[in-house]
Amino acid sequence: MTAQSHAVIGNLLREVDRPAVHKCKPDQHSGAPLVAQVGENSAARDALADGSATLVGGTAWLWAREDMEGSVDVLVIDEAGQFSLANAVAVARCARGLVLLGDPQQLTQPTQAQHPDGADLSALEHLLDGAPTIPPDRGVF
Repeated sequence: MTAQSHAVIGNLLREVDRPAVHKCKPDQHSGAPLVAQVGENSAARDALADGSATLVGGTAWLWAREDMEGSVDVLVIDEAGQFSLANAVAVARCARGLVLLGDPQQLTQPTQAQHPDGADLSALEHLLDGAPTIPPDRGVF
């Protein structure tokens, strides 16, 4: 799973309450007893590859790496209403499917800059395309 920050990732991993790996610095760890903290990208990748972990959390910096391509079946993007479209595209190749969680009407993405038309939207805003909820042809509400 991924999100805009390690705090969001840690909160979700804590709530899932099952063995997991969180790729983060020690001071960013959620403290959940079932969640192991790893500091190196390679440790998260290796845990997935050898089957010692089936649930891994990390920011886009982990999932967008070339060596993470195809590493998971599904990547959950929490707070997708705040997750940039560019980051969603970058992390998408690590998984066969994406699950976008969030409410784009609650908060918009906090980091913005000058982009071509449409690229300033969050991943969820782009998918909604102005609709109040996910249209049936684009996913499940």
